[in-house]
Amino acid sequence: MNWKKEQNISPHFVDFGLSATRFGRLAWFQFSPDGKPTFILFKKNQNGEFIKEQELYVDKEEFAKLSNMKDYILEHAQNLAEQQYSGALEKGLTMNQILEQCQDVMDVATQKNRRICATIKRYKMADPNSIYIQLRVFCRKEMEEFKQAISKLILFFPFEVPFDVRKGVAAVSDDMPSTSMAAQSGAEVQVGSGVLPVTEPSNILVSFFEYMSYILNDSKDSAKFANAKLCLIIVTCIVEDQYANSFLHDNSITFKVNLYQPPMRHKKPGVEKSRKSVSLVISLLDLLSTFVSTQLKKSLPYELHAQSLAIIYRIICHQKKNKIRLVGYQWQSLWQALLVFIKFLVSHSSDLIESCDPFSLSSRAVGIFNLFITFGDAFLTDPSSYDELYYEILRMYNVFDDLYTTALQHVRSNGQFNESAARLMHSLTNIRAIIAHFNPRIRTFQELNNLSSLSIDQVLNIVKDNYDTLALRMQESLDQYERYNEKPHQVLFLSNLMRTILHDCRNGLPITSMEQQEILDSFATLADN
Repeated sequence: MNWKKEQNISPHFVDFGLSATRFGRLAWFQFSPDGKPTFILFKKNQNGEFIKEQELYVDKEEFAKLSNMKDYILEHAQNLAEQQYSGALEKGLTMNQILEQCQDVMDVATQKNRRICATIKRYKMADPNSIYIQLRVFCRKEMEEFKQAISKLILFFPFEVPFDVRKGVAAVSDDMPSTSMAAQSGAEVQVGSGVLPVTEPSNILVSFFEYMSYILNDSKDSAKFANAKLCLIIVTCIVEDQYANSFLHDNSITFKVNLYQPPMRHKKPGVEKSRKSVSLVISLLDLLSTFVSTQLKKSLPYELHAQSLAIIYRIICHQKKNKIRLVGYQWQSLWQALLVFIKFLVSHSSDLIESCDPFSLSSRAVGIFNLFITFGDAFLTDPSSYDELYYEILRMYNVFDDLYTTALQHVRSNGQFNESAARLMHSLTNIRAIIAHFNPRIRTFQELNNLSSLSIDQVLNIVKDNYDTLALRMQESLDQYERYNEKPHQVLFLSNLMRTILHDCRNGLPITSMEQQEILDSFATLADN
């Protein structure tokens, strides 16, 4: 069956799932008996094609029951994150043996020879995120024992659901829009003998990061600035949560995130189309690196840059704490973005001082470098990455020298940001020690070999040969940070944002009932508090 014929038979479907190797589809067929909802699982084979692996029909009553159980299922699954691991399921188990090894079992339909259960089980002892919610179907012939027919993945932790609990049976109707991966790309999914177009699997964070990549590059007016700031607050809360951060770093859960590229002289504006499917944290680092290195102007969006650097700092602290190595990520792109940012702050410090504290921003960027210098062996991919870090610092040593000089002059003149300038000077201690240690050796090598400049490999070799005599200071509490708290810093911003939203709702939406008016009034009370 070809794609167009299947579209005519099944015009309504919702795709879901969080894996680059599989995704699920909930479809309802226009000409199937009673319009039964159908769960379909597609898995990628060795040739990179998505093949239909499992298919399960449920009637509307069964689907309605499953929808109404959603909140209960999710609550129980979240509570399992702290429970003990119960072991993987072996093959050939009976229905009772399988259900006994699941942490929770909820019956969706029980018939004489057919039983459908929603089960919750944690599959990996070391990974609290390995919680699967599965729809299991057990069947039997007359007088025989029940056997498992289908073990269908329908949800994943953190949870994405393919149905709406508020609509119940109404969710399966001709009015529900299709949100198909298959309708949006030129990739292919093999179903039976037909070939369907399909995109890479996606989830809400992919859409959120793509939206952020646009809004962070267009924050000129107050409304867009508020949107950008709210996005960064949300991401800050995400990266401060242990489980959410672990999900972002999971190498087995990858997505292709099409980040917007701002217009630059050497690159055309638009979406970066050549991105690969990577873990979400890599896309987030790319997004933030692009922002801090491109949105540089005299009217600097100080808060947005400060929050972006704070998010990067938290990500690296998480990697250091859990010894996570981002395989495939080029750290040079982050280091070079930070260097561009610092160079801008130094060059425009006299103008920026009138509107913000450039020394505080510089300290945030330098603090990220200090994390790499002090703890890099815990999370950098390999020893060569450490060498490349030192190369970038030595390559741009003038930037750090100028930064220190600018801060020193501000301290001596007893400027308004005297304290933050002094803290910046202290945070530059190890970077200046690296420069002072290696630069004389580089100059000596040039003189001995009569060279005007050195290649990258020559500099890296000098770095490798002189690590042993380098002395650095241990900075206390370097991997600690103050957790986000909306009080007192963000209360005014969030209150004003809620008032703006309420104002837009009252002006843009027709209020047709007292209940709607009461809801708006209750939100207005929250905004005032």
